[in-house]
Order: sequence, then structure tokens, then C-alpha cells
Amino acid sequence: KGKDAFRAAVEKVRAAGYKCIVKPADNSGSRGVDLLEENSDLDVAYDYSIYYSRGGEIVVEEFMEGPEVSVETIAVDGDVHVIQITDKLTTGAPYFVEMGHSQPSQLSEEKRRRIAEVAVAANKAIGIQKYLLISTLLLAAATLRCSGQIEMMHSEVAFLVDSVGNRYPSSTGDLTVRQHILRHFASYGLTSYEQPFEIVENVWGEGSMKLLGDGIEKEFVFGKDFDVSGRSAADSLEAPYIVVAGVVPDPLRCLLRDKVVICLQKAPDSGTGARVLTPSDVIQASGLAMISVLPPGIKISHRKSKGNRSYKPRPIPMLSIDYDMLSAFIPQSVADRMTAGSIYNAPESKRIRVSTRHFEKRIPAANIVGLKRGSGDKFIIVGAHYDTCAPNEDTGDIRRGANDNASGVAVLMALALRLSQIETRHSILFVAFGGEEKGFLGSMHFVSHLPLNKDDVAEMINLDMVGRMNNDVLYYKQYNDVHIKPTDVSWEELVLREQEGGLSDYYDFANAGIPVTYFHTGEDLVIHTSADTSDRLNYEGMDTIQLYLFNYIITVLSVADGAVTKVVTGGIRKKPLQLSVRAFSEVRSGIEPL
Repeated sequence: KGKDAFRAAVEKVRAAGYKCIVKPADNSGSRGVDLLEENSDLDVAYDYSIYYSRGGEIVVEEFMEGPEVSVETIAVDGDVHVIQITDKLTTGAPYFVEMGHSQPSQLSEEKRRRIAEVAVAANKAIGIQKYLLISTLLLAAATLRCSGQIEMMHSEVAFLVDSVGNRYPSSTGDLTVRQHILRHFASYGLTSYEQPFEIVENVWGEGSMKLLGDGIEKEFVFGKDFDVSGRSAADSLEAPYIVVAGVVPDPLRCLLRDKVVICLQKAPDSGTGARVLTPSDVIQASGLAMISVLPPGIKISHRKSKGNRSYKPRPIPMLSIDYDMLSAFIPQSVADRMTAGSIYNAPESKRIRVSTRHFEKRIPAANIVGLKRGSGDKFIIVGAHYDTCAPNEDTGDIRRGANDNASGVAVLMALALRLSQIETRHSILFVAFGGEEKGFLGSMHFVSHLPLNKDDVAEMINLDMVGRMNNDVLYYKQYNDVHIKPTDVSWEELVLREQEGGLSDYYDFANAGIPVTYFHTGEDLVIHTSADTSDRLNYEGMDTIQLYLFNYIITVLSVADGAVTKVVTGGIRKKPLQLSVRAFSEVRSGIEPL
């Protein structure tokens, strides 16, 4: 009793090399529990803990870091039997509010065996003969770093990267992983389903072209003399033509109207970076078709283009010819004198007839969704893409995508498991996106077919490349009107730093005005190569990230619940909080009530 005795106890524990936990001697439910840091205000900590003590006594004890489990044992005539080992889920430091349980334990078989041995030994040491006993054990930090969620995430990465490898859309590996994630979401008690969509794998064009006039009809050979762009419209037309080198001044753009526009991609005297006429320029000027003249030395070769976000055909036919073919459309003497800004308006008697067709190869893909239902009307979306780039076209080497993005999927699955075991007022959607490497196509489809009202999304959390944490730094970037900053949820094992990352699945959510937080561990030059393998990931760092994100999501949900309207930067202030574990919506983690 008394502050002097309290300070003496704290000094004694710290002198032994431990952190301190202070708590009431006679309360429960984590009321009054506080972890003391080196810079903690001891007077505030004492007042906070004594506030919850019925008898005016508090306990100061050593703090051991590690996962907490409860062990149910029964003793019959001195023979002790372990009935069940249960993981205890808490909010973590500094208050350790118990949120739920995982039964049976997710720890490895070896760790469970060792826990059982300790529990049996403890029963026998105190002489238990015929009682049912529930023991609480705390695994030391060394045990934490090789068990539980680390093992789960390591196993998940090993399956995605080492067992499956290629997760390119519509591949055998893609189908395997989709079923794998579906089964796991269902096993966590989530409502799980696929959201199918199609990816345009390739686009290409075909067609014919003739030059008419003055009694001459010259036919060009497709694939040799000319090519049709994969983004060409399918159309047939005949019209006069005009040849331009470089940009056409605005007053002269009327000359392009209702004509086939032949554009030199690089005028003979233009410097590096000189602007040329674009398809948009021709379309805006009401040109009927566009024929691009390739720079000298580059020959026509018909090829299929890769589909991406902008695969859709333009509204006009788009073709190309090599530079040597230009003399078929203008006199050679004129071609030799053309400079940047030159225009050759062909006689009305000369016309170009084109016929083009557009082709697409589509492949099936899917997003995998797991819904944790809540009674409220708000949602948090937690997403990570599971797909990889296609195998190398030249060598066939598989791009296994360990950091990009098996790491994100493993953290997503760990969060889904933990959050599925606690009560939340609001709902959480866990989404494994397909088609990210093709231009965030899965998330684009998800946003355009959002299964809820956009205004009901409290936040979208995107996890991409979270497997290479260095110096304990976790990067983040936020968009739109987010509820909190990551730095508002204090976590001593992490350095949270705001920094742009590469484009990812957050893109369409942000463009739709949805609050977004994107987490990553920084630049990685090895992604999209066969060297992005499972052995290069920092699994302890991933574990720290998922522990932090669990608390971050709890805080976002609490703020979205409307129970609090102010976040205290840097963590919870040391003052009495009315904590309860009866309902998640009553838990205040990382926030201060007004």
C-alpha cells in the first residue's frame, strides 16, 4: 500500500532487468492493468491501478512477453490429465484486455506438449489430488517468436510459394489457391464466396488496307506492310487522307476532320522527347482513322498486346506502317522535305480504304471474400492480392511471389483467424484479390461491384509486400478521410513511417473516395522475378505486423462505432477507462473517450 511502497517495488523489479506490470490485487477483466515503460509517469500509473482496487491494494510484478494460454486439467488420485489448451486473445500492451479465445490452441504440437508438461508439473508441485483446475500460462518471448501465428504464416507462405508457385490467373495454381483460401475462410466461421470476373489476357487486331486513286489500286499486306493495333476499333471505311509530322497547331486541326490521318511517330528533324500526334488528338479533331508511321529502322511485326486496365478499343481504326512505306502515300520529294510541324494534304482523288477487326482473349479470375458479420452498419475491408506474374516467357521460370504477395495473404489469413474469434459490432470483409499484377483488375471489379453501400465502408486496409521488414519499420500511406493514423495506435516493436508505395489494390478504393490505409515494408527490387522466394521473408517481422494490425483494426472499429470521437496521438492516455469484455463495441483500444 502507498506510493512509496509502490515505487520501491517498481525499482526492485526493474533492477532485476524486467519491465513492470501494475494491477489491482482484487479485480478482474484487465481493469486497472497497466504496463510500465521506462518513461511512464508512476504517479499516474499508481492512481490508475488503485482506482480499480476494491481493497486499496495493488500488485507490482515482472512482465513476461509472449502469448497467453489457459490449460484445463483434472486430477484424479494425484494423476493429472490435460483436457484442453486454449489461446487467449487480448488487445496487447498496455492494458491486455481479453477479447476472446481460440480452442483448440493454434500453437504447434511441440509447444502444446511442452505446455502440458508444465501444467502437469505445476499441479503436482502444489499437491493437487482430486480437483478440476484451470491454469494460466504465459509463454516466454523466445517461445512466441517460433510458434502460433508465425508458424501459421510460415506454413501459408510455404504452401503459396513452394507448393503452388505459379498463381497467375486461370492457372492450375490459381484454382488451387482460390479453393484453399475459400476453405480456410469457411473454417474460421466466415461467410465465404468467390466473386468471379474476367481478365482480358491479350488483344490484337487484323484487317486490310488499300490505297485508291488516279486509276491505281494498291493493296498492302497485313503483318508485312502494315499492322492493326490491339486497341483498334472494328470498322470499315474509305476516306481521303492527310500526312502530319509532329503536333498540328490548333487552328489547323480542322484539316484532320473526316480524314485518315497518317502520323509520323518521329519527324526527321525532331529531337528526343518531341511531342507527336496522339490517338486522342486525332479523335478530338474528328479524324476517321489513324495510321502511325514507325521511326526509320523499325519494321512492322504483328503481335498480340497484353491486356490491362486500358485494353478497351478506341473509337477509330488504328493501324501502323513502317517508314519505308510512307513513299506510297506522298511523293518521295515531299517526304524528304518534311520536318516537325509539316502537313501534306493529299488530293481528294486519293483515298485510303481500311477494314479492321478487334479480337480479345479472356481468362477467368476471381476475388475470394470472407465476411465476418456484425450487427452494425459499418464495414472494414482488409485486402491482399494472391496472384503472381506469369512465368518468364523466355525461360519458363516461375515467379513465385513470396514478398509480392504471399506475405500479404499470410498476414490477411492470420488476421481473419484472430478477428473471427471475437465479437465485433461492425462487419469485416477479408478479400484476397485476383488479377493485381494485370493492373489491379480484381480490386477494380470489386469496387465497381461493391456488395455494400460505399458510404458504409469505414476503411479499406491494403496489405502488399509486408514480408521484408527492416529495422522494425512498417510504412503506410493513407488516402481520403481516414478515422485514425497508424501512429495513433502505439506499438513499441514497430517504427511507423509514412511513405508512398507502389500502386496496388488500394487504387480504385481511393479513387472512389473510400478511406484507405496501405501498409508495406518498402521497396523490393527482386519482386516479379524467380528470386522472390519464401526463404527471404522476415517472418518475425510479419508476426509483429499482424499483431499491430489486429490492434489497429480494433481501434478503427471502435471509432467507426461512434463510441468515441477523438483519438489520442501516440496511444492511450493514462486515466481510468471503463473497460468491458461483454461486447466488443464497448472496448476502447488506443482511444480516449471525451
